[in-house]
Amino acid sequence: MEKVVWGVLSTARIGVEKVIPAMKKSAWCDLRAIASRSQPSARKAADALGIPVAYGSYEALLADPAIEAVYNPLPNHLHVDLTLAAARVGKHVLCEKPIALSADEARRLQAVPAGVKVMEAFMVRFHPQWLRARELVRQGRVGALRAVQPVAALNQVAFSSFLILFTPVIARHFARDDKDAIQDVYWQTARWIAIATLPVFLVTLVLARPVTVAFFGERYAGSASVLAVLSLGYYIQVAFGFNGTTLMVFGRLRYIVSLNAAGVVVNVLLNLFLVPRYGAVGAAAGTTGTLVAHNLLKQLGLWRGAGIGFAVAGTARFYTSIVVAVAASFYAVRVIPTEPAQFAVVAVAALAVLRVNRRALRIAQTFPELIRIPGARYLLGD
Repeated sequence: MEKVVWGVLSTARIGVEKVIPAMKKSAWCDLRAIASRSQPSARKAADALGIPVAYGSYEALLADPAIEAVYNPLPNHLHVDLTLAAARVGKHVLCEKPIALSADEARRLQAVPAGVKVMEAFMVRFHPQWLRARELVRQGRVGALRAVQPVAALNQVAFSSFLILFTPVIARHFARDDKDAIQDVYWQTARWIAIATLPVFLVTLVLARPVTVAFFGERYAGSASVLAVLSLGYYIQVAFGFNGTTLMVFGRLRYIVSLNAAGVVVNVLLNLFLVPRYGAVGAAAGTTGTLVAHNLLKQLGLWRGAGIGFAVAGTARFYTSIVVAVAASFYAVRVIPTEPAQFAVVAVAALAVLRVNRRALRIAQTFPELIRIPGARYLLGD
């Protein structure tokens, strides 16, 4: 294989400090020229990097017939224009990230002449360390691939969304020393988070296998158990509300910091014990166990430090209805053979929990817009 003769457009830092030194070490690169907007700047860079030719304009470098390929590390807004200019004179282009600033700009690159190659300088597919990592995975030396954690983490979306609503309200009640209002807001928010997250939880727990296959393909089917275990941990973490945030509002920072530090240690120890024996499922179980214990201890701290306990009207009934819905969904999925029907049953279970707890949720007062949805009054109204 013969060396490719290269020219570099601009004296950008990434090129001068990173890419050009790597090109000079390659057995397949012949770095002939560098260009800048001024001849002195180009000459200074060429002398420092040992490049034979310096051009005082980009156009001059593109006109050099000896150059076969161009590296383009120009400012982002010039990527497409100079890449096209190089391609039109028959030169291949390696363009720095991002190759374009919009989809419309990227489509312009489809007009490059036949036979000219244009590529974004995204090295992961070609870097030796990633090629070696892929080789190890394919050889089975690093275990089966597990890619379900982001799907399990969908159980945290509603939790994150409610935080911006909860924090200022709880802080205002704390400033007024209104403990009854604090307890009411705390459990009301927890119920809504649990309800909003319940459909995701049921799908990622009860229907973990079809969800895993749908997202990642049949080769990841073995990850379904990991998804189910992680989803359980994430749901328990969010379903009891903002116990950590409330403890911080009450100034129990030492307790929270100590608990977080202990959680890290416990999680590491559990994983060291479980992973060698059970692999990825062990890691998921260790993480879920840590999340559950961490959450229970925060609830204990909330009860002792802020007086927020479970003895609130409707709380036991609310969480019992969720447990019943989960159990019923598991049973239904076992006896119903088709996946569409299984998803329908899970949806009905989530709606049933919402219907049973509509009064405890105080829907008309909390989110009156829901009642205005056509047909919603029959499900959510008294």
